[in-house]
Order: sequence, then structure tokens, then C-alpha cells
Amino acid sequence: MTLPMKRGACFALLASDAMARASLPRVAGVFLHDTRRVSDHARAFDGCVLLHHESDMGGASQAWSRFSRHGQDVLVLRRLALRADGLDDDLAVRCESLGAQTLTPGLRVDADFRDSFALRGRARAIPRNPVARETREGGVTFSYEAQDGVRSATHVAWEGFAPGEALALAPGAERRLRVRVRFSTTLPDPTEAPGIAWAEAALALSTPAAVRARADLEALALATPQGPVLAAGVPNFACPFGRDGLIASWFLLAAAPPRWRRERCVTSPPSRAGARIRWRRRRPARSPTSCAGASSRAPATCPSAATSAPRTPRRSGSSSCATTPRPRAPAPSCASSRRPC
Repeated sequence: MTLPMKRGACFALLASDAMARASLPRVAGVFLHDTRRVSDHARAFDGCVLLHHESDMGGASQAWSRFSRHGQDVLVLRRLALRADGLDDDLAVRCESLGAQTLTPGLRVDADFRDSFALRGRARAIPRNPVARETREGGVTFSYEAQDGVRSATHVAWEGFAPGEALALAPGAERRLRVRVRFSTTLPDPTEAPGIAWAEAALALSTPAAVRARADLEALALATPQGPVLAAGVPNFACPFGRDGLIASWFLLAAAPPRWRRERCVTSPPSRAGARIRWRRRRPARSPTSCAGASSRAPATCPSAATSAPRTPRRSGSSSCATTPRPRAPAPSCASSRRPC
């Protein structure tokens, strides 16, 4: 079982205990855009067992405990919060025993700066540059420079403890142990995702499925220069992808605010191709994707605005909508196919 999390352009795929380990599937860790910034992040609690776990797309909360003679000696409360530029991993350690206790907290962290396509098995044409590691008092920094000159770094800092060193806990005493992970890059700075101001009709739906659907859509939101969009998905992609974002907008016409759906649909054509070719596999108004922005010269409103040619009724099994014009000649790519284009 893996836990997906997302905040802006940052997303994570962690183990069931909210840790990143090398034994997880290839596309696992903490990512910014399409690059893995944390490949290993695991904490050790010196004999404690996991008692309780809750998680959502923004982070996880846990309770760990160590027992002896049917009594609780140490309680560890953990809160992991994903940020748009990294993550926070905080511990509250409390001695629940009548006698003094010791706890040796462990921390293992690493960064490999591999992109998601390479993690899914796509071979690189040229070798990677090495990852530099700089250890300092209270933290460590991993830095990497890609072949295109983009520089990235993962900064890890810990407060209130030193990994591997024992902590002395008096009866009833509590200690705060903090780990801060921050990402830096020469690319545009990570920004928080825009919020979705849902329509009243959408907020009136209070079923668990509706609440979960709104939370998932808000987690997928991204901020771009053209306006807010939805990421293609987690964990394999956390970037704008025209077809997925436009189809999602099509279904959100009644639930999302006008600004949200307008910016997603209307500002899409400038990021698409500016030329119109004679033949292609998918024609304008064949799907919600092409309805909203098949051509930068056509208004991204509805299929009826794409052409003034005669309409044909929708055929059974066809993906065309009711206002789709029938082409005058079949596309070469469709002539030899038995499936309808």
C-alpha cells in the first residue's frame, strides 16, 4: 500500500507508514514538478510500534509507543505535512513512565534527482551528472545540476536532536524533534495551488463521495501563468496535461466558479499548436478536449461554434457529439482502420 500526497507542484508517494524507502516501487519519494527531490526519508523511533495512523492528500498523523511490563514508557506523536516547496516532519516525544527513559531517534534521508520518466524505465541518452552532498551541523544539502543547466537542491535541517544520539527523558518530560526539508531550483519558484471556490450547489453535496471528490480536485489544482489548471494525476504525473484538464473542466461546468472553468478552457489554445493541418486522427468537436481548444483560431466555447457545416446526428458507438460535422473525405489514417475515427 502506498500513500499519495500533493501540494501545488510538489507531490509524494510514500509507504503505508508515511516513509519513503528504497524498497518501494520505482516511482516513489517526494517530487517537485517531474523530478524526485527526496528518494529516501525514514525515521526510527527506537523500539516503538505504530498504534494509529491517519493520512490525506496534505500529510499524515501518527502515534507511536514503546511498552514494557504492560505499561507505556514513551509516546511519540508524529505530524508529516507536505508543502509546496518541501515537507515538515515533526515529533512530540513524551515520557509516560514513572522512571526516566531514553530514546534514540534515527533519520535516514537521500536525494537522487531522477525524473519520473527515467524512474518508469525510460533510458537516458546521456549520462547523469553526480549528486553533490554537503553535510553541516544540524543538516545536510543535496545539490544537482542537469545537462540543461538547471540547478536544484534539497536542504534538510533537524532541530532538537541529532540522528543516532540518545535523548534522556525525565518522567512526564516532552521533547520536540523537527525535520525541515526544503527544495530550491533555478526554475520558477514553487507556488501554492489556487483554491477552488465551489458553487453553492456543489457544497450542498455532503456525502462522503462528494467530500472526497472536492478534496481530490483541490489537491490536483496547479497555478500556471495562463491560470489555474488540474494536474494530470498522482503519482505518475503532477503537471498540466491539456486533455485531462479540459475533460475535467467539461464535467465541472456546473460546480466550479466561472473564472476557474473559463481560464482552464479559454487559455489553453495559446499553449497548443498554432497551425492547422489538413489531416489528423481527431477533428475539432470530436471530444471535450477538442471542443474546448482544438485550434487557436477558433473560440473555445462549444462544438456549434467550430464550424457552420451541416450537422449530422450522433451514431451509436461514435465519440462525436450531436453537432459534429461529417467530414467530406476520410482521413488517410482512418481509411485502413475498422474502428470509427
